[in-house]
Amino acid sequence: MYSRMLVVAAAVTSLDALAACAAHDAGAPRISDQEMQVLVSDYYWQRDLPVPRYTSEQLDELLRASADPTLDGERAESQASRVAVALVSVGDERFSQALSHQPASVKRAIAREIHYMWRRHHLHYPKTRRVLQLYI
Repeated sequence: MYSRMLVVAAAVTSLDALAACAAHDAGAPRISDQEMQVLVSDYYWQRDLPVPRYTSEQLDELLRASADPTLDGERAESQASRVAVALVSVGDERFSQALSHQPASVKRAIAREIHYMWRRHHLHYPKTRRVLQLYI
């Protein structure tokens, strides 16, 4: 129980730091109520955090970080949280485009991190799912 609380605290701290760098953009995709519920319940997100924005380079770097073979425990959970937040923040179109340029190792890692979003929670990201089809 204590270790789970520590993992949650570390993930929230990481997401707080990420959100502090984000700026709100009125034209950015909105997080739906259903997406918000999934992010809060499964990915340690907080409802009052601003929606992060990513440059193409930042998004590519975030995606590549998922294939780091040293990720484990709380670092792996934190990375999965950042990826899920990025998907709902930038939207299916942009996320799938960035993901389509990544090597198979990255796609495989991303599929492990976010497949629950459509399998368990029935969120719809058809373009991203198409890119990941071989890995889910």
